[in-house]
Amino acid sequence: MAEPATELFEAPQNEVAVQQERSLISIIDRVLTRPDIDMDKIERFLDMQRQIEAEQAERAFNEQLAEMQADIPAVQKRGKSHLGKYATWEDIQEAALPVLKRYGFSISHKTRVEGETVVVMCVLRHAAGHCDMSEMPLPMDKSGGKADIHAIASSIAYGKRYTASALLSIRVEGED
Repeated sequence: MAEPATELFEAPQNEVAVQQERSLISIIDRVLTRPDIDMDKIERFLDMQRQIEAEQAERAFNEQLAEMQADIPAVQKRGKSHLGKYATWEDIQEAALPVLKRYGFSISHKTRVEGETVVVMCVLRHAAGHCDMSEMPLPMDKSGGKADIHAIASSIAYGKRYTASALLSIRVEGED
């Protein structure tokens, strides 16, 4: 008896994910209808589903990040201080945000003060659900006789520039 001919084709990745999700849901539905239901098995199924989703999200994140980085333009140093020129957070945002959006990314910052240290955390999220972070502890920038609130704000601005640049591999023109 001859086997039926099969055609191989490449399904779009999101279609494969939907098929896997439907398959797992149908398995869970069958398990739930059984009178001898084992809650431990259901929990293991749910854990497996979460793991599959997390792996898919991380894969999508990594693929899109690799493609996106080549499209982020170099940023010029237009900010000036007594120590020299630097790329401002506004210029970094202007260069990165349209590219981030095109590839399904968003970027945000979280801050906290711990004594005399300002901690700035940059969070890069992808539409698929995965995120990556970069954190930088900084001393309060009290240069020039700044009041504490201005010292914190200055450190936050510095931290935003450098955590985002590190996380996105942003090139700054003239950087050594």
